[in-house]
This record gives sequence, C-alpha cells and structure tokens, in this order.
Amino acid sequence: MDIATMPKRKSPSSLTSEIASLEADKAARTSQKIRALLQQQPKMILTEVAQAIRCSLRKVDHASAKLQQENKLRYRGPKKCGNGQ
Repeated sequence: MDIATMPKRKSPSSLTSEIASLEADKAARTSQKIRALLQQQPKMILTEVAQAIRCSLRKVDHASAKLQQENKLRYRGPKKCGNGQ
C-alpha cells in the first residue's frame, strides 16, 4: 500500500467533536425512551424504566433529572413512590 492510497488519520479535535455528538445522540435516545415508557405507564418507577430499556439506574436517573429541568417530565407524589407525567 502506498502513501497515496492510505486513509488519512483524523485530528484529535475532530474525533472529540464526533464523540461528543455521539454521546449527545445516545442521551437523546435514552430520554426519548424514558418519555415514551412513562407516557404508556405513568406509574412506573425509575428502576422499572431502567430494566425496561436495559440501561443503568444511574443513567436513567440522570436523564430523568435533565428532562425535569427542561420541563418535559414532572413527578407527582413523593420521590420514592411518585409517578411521572
């Protein structure tokens, strides 16, 4: 293989931006899954949501907190046994 046909290596800055966009896409998909599940079954708790979408509880907790900040998700009732809307 000569130098003219070898693929060029990407710069570290372009790799960083690609990784950041992929991570943002994953977070958006997780949030969409959470919202879809809670619209179907609003009485689900986060541990059940995590099991249903096969994600860690920490990731689901973080995504739901972000949804709450964006006013896309609202909990009713106590923190441990409330339900989402």
